[in-house]
This record gives sequence, structure tokens and C-alpha cells, in this order.
Amino acid sequence: MPPAEQDTRQQIEAYLEADGLYSIVPIPAPLDVAVALEVCLPKIEPKTSEEELSRLSRLVVFHDLRPTAGAWDTLLQRLGDVPKSAAAIIALAWLGDEEQRLRAAAHYRNWLERADPDRDRPLAAEVCAALGPSVGTVDLKAWAEKAAENLARGNPGRNDELRMEMIRQFANLDIPEIERDFEVRAEIEKDGAIGRLAEIYCDAAPESHSAMIWWSAVTLNRLAKDAETRKEIVERFAAIARQHARAGEGEQEEADGIREAALRAASFFGFEPPMPDRIWLADREDHGALLLVLRPNWEYPAPHSHNH
Repeated sequence: MPPAEQDTRQQIEAYLEADGLYSIVPIPAPLDVAVALEVCLPKIEPKTSEEELSRLSRLVVFHDLRPTAGAWDTLLQRLGDVPKSAAAIIALAWLGDEEQRLRAAAHYRNWLERADPDRDRPLAAEVCAALGPSVGTVDLKAWAEKAAENLARGNPGRNDELRMEMIRQFANLDIPEIERDFEVRAEIEKDGAIGRLAEIYCDAAPESHSAMIWWSAVTLNRLAKDAETRKEIVERFAAIARQHARAGEGEQEEADGIREAALRAASFFGFEPPMPDRIWLADREDHGALLLVLRPNWEYPAPHSHNH
């Protein structure tokens, strides 16, 4: 087995099995795409655990492994499990053709009827964000409001009041944030604003938060398939890194975080930073939190390693 093929197999297996209790489990990169498909496709089936399916979904979406869409579509039709179905819906939202995306959206509406408002709110928000502006937040908001109304009926106890408050907070704060994200995404998709995408990814924009950072990373990774666009992406990240090499008093830590994200992202897309930047990066510990980073030698924590 060629070394690159063996490395990809080992890296994906380690990623899927890694103990994530105390450690961030970064998506492996780079990958041999053909080998990645060989490893991933047999695992997209009902017996695979919820956590492993979730990681598989993130992996195939991040690397745009569209040949897995059929497997996710088949899986979705066979599943009744809410969390496992979420992984399939998210994958199809990014990778499916028009018919598959429509089926995923229809399944999502049925999925909400089975989802637990107490347990599944973050997952519901993630699924809604993946489906995007074309599906919108109407169904999600109706689901949350109905759950709050059900709790309000009769004579709710203290615990019910707390649950009701959390659900209403989700409806009144979290869902509007998704709606604002959709507006920003629509603007960027219309204008093709590479610079704005790069700033959001580096946590250097007002719109930056975890869901938008993920969306910008996946979007940039797809846009970079075009050679000219890839060159522009690299230039944007390199410019952001230069802008944050020096910061004002009390701002250096934040600036360093932005600079690191930009340099690692530029390198991810093929840029070789100047020697001073490489020396600076070498002194920065990689905590695994950034998405656009090449980590061919990342050591994934083994299952249950926190017990040793």
C-alpha cells in the first residue's frame, strides 16, 4: 500500500475513533480523495454510531466528497433516529443534487416532529443552518414555539418554567441569529466577496461566530477548486496576516489569533509564508480548533484515553 494511501486510511480511522471528551478532534487534511471515499462509504450505514456519523458528515462536507451523497440519501430513508438523521440531512444539504436536497428538507420537517426540544435545540439549529436560506427558519421557529406552548398548558412546575424559558430564548435569540446569518450568506453569495469570507473565517468580522466560521471555511474550500479564485483566497489571507502582525496596546492576543488563522489558512491553500512568519507559527501551539489547517501528522487521542 503506497504511504499516502496508508496515511489517509490511518488518519480517517483515527479521526473517527478519537476520544473527543477533552480534546478537539480536527478534520484530517490533506486527504487522498479516492482512499477517503473507500474508507467513508461503507461506514455510512445505520449501525454506525451517532458520534461517528456526525464526524463522517463533517469530514465529507468539509472535503466536498459529493460521491457520498447517494449513501447519505439511502441512509436517511432507513433511519428513524433523530441525531443520526441529522448527520445525513446536513451532508445532503451540502453534497446532494436538487432532488436529494429537497428530500432532505422534507425529512427535516418530519424530523422536527420527533426531535426533543430540550435535547435537540443545538442540533436543530445546525441542521437548519446547513439547509440554508432556501428552507429558512419558519419550521424551526414554529417547532420551538409549539414546544413552549405545550409546556405552558395546565399548571407548569418550576422545572417546566425553566424549560419553557430556555425554549423561548432559543426562539427569540438563537433563531433570529440564524436568520441574520442567512442574510449575510445571501449577500456574500451574490457579491462573491472572498475578502469578507476570509475575514469571517479568521474571526476578524462582526459576523464571525462558530456557525459562520464553519460555513465560510467550507465555502472557501469549494471556491478554491478554481485556480484563479484559489490565488485570490491566498492573497486575501496573506493580507489579513500582514494587517495583524502588529496590534495596539492590549490587542495583541486577539491580533495573533487572527494572524495565525490567516497564515494557516493561506498555507492550507498552497501559500508558503515568509520565513519570519514560519518561525512565528512554529512557536504557536496548534490546539486543533482551526479548520483550514494541514495536519498530516496530527496525533488523535485514542478512545477512552482520558481514563489512563
